[in-house]
Amino acid sequence: MDNIKLTRKELYDLVWSSPFTALAKKYSISDVGLRKMCLRMEVPFPKSGYWVKVQFKKPIEIIKLPSNYSGEKEVTLNIREEGESVIKGIPSPLTILEQEIISTEGESLIVPDRLTNPDKLIVAAKESLTKKNGYSSYRGGFVSTSSQQPRISVTPQNVSRALRFMDTFIKVIQKRGHSITFKNHTSLIQIQEEAFEFNLREKLRRVPKPKASESSWQEYDYFSTGILTFNVKISWQNIEWKDGKLPIEKQLAKIIAKLEIKGEELKQRAIEREIHWAKEKEKEVIELEKKKRKEKELSDFKHLLQKAKQWREATMLRTYLKDVERKNIERGNISEDFKNWLLWAQKKADWYDPNVEAEDKLLEGVDKDSLSFKKESSSYF
Repeated sequence: MDNIKLTRKELYDLVWSSPFTALAKKYSISDVGLRKMCLRMEVPFPKSGYWVKVQFKKPIEIIKLPSNYSGEKEVTLNIREEGESVIKGIPSPLTILEQEIISTEGESLIVPDRLTNPDKLIVAAKESLTKKNGYSSYRGGFVSTSSQQPRISVTPQNVSRALRFMDTFIKVIQKRGHSITFKNHTSLIQIQEEAFEFNLREKLRRVPKPKASESSWQEYDYFSTGILTFNVKISWQNIEWKDGKLPIEKQLAKIIAKLEIKGEELKQRAIEREIHWAKEKEKEVIELEKKKRKEKELSDFKHLLQKAKQWREATMLRTYLKDVERKNIERGNISEDFKNWLLWAQKKADWYDPNVEAEDKLLEGVDKDSLSFKKESSSYF
């Protein structure tokens, strides 16, 4: 596998040349891992929405590379060969990020044997889980946290373990720039612009109770198993990590890596959707403008045609008046009444002719297309 060494300035130029997802396909590193590398070397990178603005040629902000830096000077990136995949031995983005988390977070990932200096969220959760009148589930005597607290549901004997795990998880999450929020009765992990519902609970063992009769409703007893599970709801998918070959305490790096990968994936999907809908909106605007232009073109043509018809009819009217005048002269019938009528008729032709449009006070408000008075809106006082 070929590799290249990049200076800090070259890394800066690289991340402003293409989105992280595109770079992750070229180099053997996840987009999240590349982002963490930039943060470590104080290399600014495009904010959310930057590539959408580039796509549609909108104003963009390019953050300058800070000069007051004294850390790493170079990084090495492995180039993916064409057709390379996880099957050929290349670690998956999840594995790469998990290893990077283990390397950078170190002892922060170790769940202690005792709860020391707990986060304020864990202090509140401990109070809920250990107080004598705390909430207890009828199933197996579980105790659960209240709203606006990390969701934990375990048997009393596993409260200490659950609190220590959750405290370590929250501290690492916050250290990596994420946050814990609450909505209604759910606890959420905020990764990028995405919020994932999460909880820590203990698995139950369900044992059917003897039935009083064949027709009676089946009831169950619930017992503790001691198996802790960490559950996250991502979009429509529920993802679970549980005690197995490795206790859940040893799976923190894997859990956080998965959350960060999913957060970045959903962020990129959101950007892609934004680009898609922006394109669709642009198409709609273009089609609407095209439709308006067509409608105006047809309207202008109809108006032109109507004017031509009016001109033709006005010309026909004048020809008729000349013929009437000629015949009346031949008959010697040029009375004063006829002259007045002829003058009146000629003025009407001038009023109707679109090339003349002479004023006629008596015909004000008449629609020349329909030759009827325009309807006036009624007023009520």
